[in-house]
This record gives sequence, C-alpha cells and structure tokens, in this order.
Amino acid sequence: MQIANCRVFILQFTFCILHFATSLWVLPCRIAFGGESEVAAVAPQVVPVDGAAFAGKLVFVNAAGVATFQAAEKGNAVTIKLADLVRWGNLASLKPQTVVVLADGGRIVTAADWSGGSAVRLDGDNIVILSDTWNEIRLPRRMVSGIVFAQRSQAAAREQLIERVRGFHKTGGTASRAADNVDGAGSAEVWLTNGNRVSGAILKLEKGSLTVRASEGETTLPLSRVEAIAWSENGGALKVPPVKKFLVGMRDGSLVLAKSLAATEKEVAIELADGTRVKGGSVADIVLLQSLGGRFEYLSGVEKLDYRFVPYLTSEWPLARDRNVLGGPLEVGVQRCLKGLGMHSAARVTCQFERDYQRFDAAVAIDDAAKGGGSVVFGAHVLRDGKWVEAFTSEVVRGGERPQPVSVDLRGATGLTLTVDYADRGDELDYADWLDARLVK
Repeated sequence: MQIANCRVFILQFTFCILHFATSLWVLPCRIAFGGESEVAAVAPQVVPVDGAAFAGKLVFVNAAGVATFQAAEKGNAVTIKLADLVRWGNLASLKPQTVVVLADGGRIVTAADWSGGSAVRLDGDNIVILSDTWNEIRLPRRMVSGIVFAQRSQAAAREQLIERVRGFHKTGGTASRAADNVDGAGSAEVWLTNGNRVSGAILKLEKGSLTVRASEGETTLPLSRVEAIAWSENGGALKVPPVKKFLVGMRDGSLVLAKSLAATEKEVAIELADGTRVKGGSVADIVLLQSLGGRFEYLSGVEKLDYRFVPYLTSEWPLARDRNVLGGPLEVGVQRCLKGLGMHSAARVTCQFERDYQRFDAAVAIDDAAKGGGSVVFGAHVLRDGKWVEAFTSEVVRGGERPQPVSVDLRGATGLTLTVDYADRGDELDYADWLDARLVK
C-alpha cells in the first residue's frame, strides 16, 4: 500500500513539474504574441492601395501577378494585384553569410561557406552565386555593386558595409581608373579586415582566394582577410529599362528588385530588373512584398521637395528619404519599412503637385532609434484655391507607441505640406517617421 501511494505521489509530482515547465514556455509566448486571442495581430500586415490594412499570410502569387492572402482574423482568401499592393510582410535580418550587393538596390545572400563549393565566384563577365534558396544565379558583373563577406558577426555591421559599398559604387571612390574593363573585371577597391585597402582590377575570385591586379602588380589574398569588394560605376552601370517593379524579400535576408513574380508551395520564380530569371525555394521563403509604384508614388521618390527645419537650439537635421533622421532604417516595433520619410522637430516638407492625386496615405510614429523617447505632433496642410488648409493634426505621438494611420483627401489640391512639431521635452529624441508615405493617383 505504501509503495502504491508512493507511486501515485511520484506521478502527481512529475505531472506538476511538467505543467509548471509548460507554463513557463507558454507564458512568454503569450506575452510575445499578445495572448491566444491576439495571435492574428502579429501576422504580417497586408497594406493595399485602397481599403484598410489587415493581417494575413501569403498563400501564392500567380503568373499574372495576383497575390492570394489568407486573412488572419476570418481565415478567408483575399486576392490583390501586386500593382494594387503597397506592402506585405517585413524584411528579414541578414544571415551571417556572404552578400552580393546589386546595382539596382537589391542584395542576394549566398549559401553558407561551409556548404561546399564557392558561394560566389567570378566567371569572365559574370558573377556566379550559389544560394540556400535559389538555383545557381549568373549575373552580369555590371549588375553588381560589390560583395560583402561574412567577417562581421552582427547583421547591423554588415548592413553598414553594404551601404558603404553602394556609396563607393556611385561615387567611384579612389579605385584606379586605369584598371577599368580589364577582363571585364572593372576598377574596384578591396577592403581588408585590418583596415587596409587595395585598388585595382579583380582578376580572379574563387573558393578561398581573390586575385587583384594593382599598380604594384598582381596579388592574391585569402578571403579570410577580405571584408568587402566594391566596384566603381565608371566602368558603366547596367542600364535597366524603366518599368513598374516591386521588391521581394526572402527569409535569408535577400532583397531583389523584380519585374515579375510567381510563387507556389513548390517554387518561386522571379524575373530580376535586368531580365535575369531565378528559381527556387517556395512561397514560404517570401517574407516581404513592396510595390514601387503603379497607382501611387512614394513621397520619398519625389525630387522636388521643399524642406524647412527650425532648430530648437542650434542642431540641424536634414530630411531623410527612406531612412530615419539618424541614417538608419525606418523601424517601429517589429516593423521595418523600406519607404518613407524621416524628420526631426520642428520641420516641414512641401510638395507642389504637377498632376491630380486622390489622397495622401501614411502611418506616423517615433522611430525605434529613440529607444522609447521622443514626442511630436504630426500635421498636414493642403493647398486649395491658393490657400493652405489644415487637413490633419495628430495627438501627441510618443516613442514606443504603435504607428497611427493617416489619410488626407487631395482631390482638388495643388500642394501638400507635412509638419513635425515639438511636444514634451522640446526636441529631445524627436525621430519622427512618415512610414510608406505615398500619393495615390
């Protein structure tokens, strides 16, 4: 009898331990996801050109460019043309692997170095890329701005290197012009882990090594010493015809500019801006879709914007296009936006219209770079019949709050002014974001 009671006690005690351990796991999940009743709230947002945003899962995209989403709240299927979609999903963090930086603004994350073979290599006038997602990709060298190797463990550090590569590609840096178009390699700079730089033509890039022809002669470097390769644009950037395109973000952190997309459970097929076609993966590997125009245009892409800043004391803050005012990405909560405006109090930006628009749409918030600080009042005025009329004024928006949707009627208007003004504590940490700010045609 005593043995039986002991067994019962042991079973009860074991059950309690398991129940307690399970509770410890479930509790943070419910905290993170907002409770079982709010799981739908953390699904990626679908932001259509018309209508309210909703949480949903991407199911597939057909060859005609029509995306089907499963709405998280009701579970029903919703179809939207990619041309009528502003954004869905969120850009994934870069995996700690080599990144090929594309001249059109995209990037491709290569296969892991330990996966076998050369993750990226130079083959004549082409860059050949092995990926964990795609089949082998061959790109014209002029489609590539540079290559960032996985020497830095933090994704933010690699992001900064990618931006430096883009800057070098546009300005030409200090690369030797005499090295241009040697065996299709173009002039480049090689940035080493010790801070040194080597300028010249990239002659070979193969597994484990890089050969550069510099003014002193040829030199071969182990890739373990190379942080990045940056090609200059003076060799002639690849000219891409102007077409309506969209961005596709993948789970590994890749981001490509696409002319067309088809995605099913079996395969994703993308035509890149230059006509290159890539295939591989599945619809589950897609984490972001962002339209770059069609029925609307982003305010950040409008060239003629009149910007005025009134300093609280003496600091000057410029207008940031598709970045926050510190130059970092537009980030609020778990959402990272690729398009929008960053402004600091007190400032205004004015756009005069050369065509008719239906409305202005955006979401406003304090960027996460303020780390919970900052407080501003957002405003919008429209120009009608030669008079500026107030169209929107927010309550005080503080750091850490969710983005608030803004929609302003532009019918009959000939101009729009957006303002960011002081609220609490002067201009302290007032890193204001206009997320996905767009003019709807």
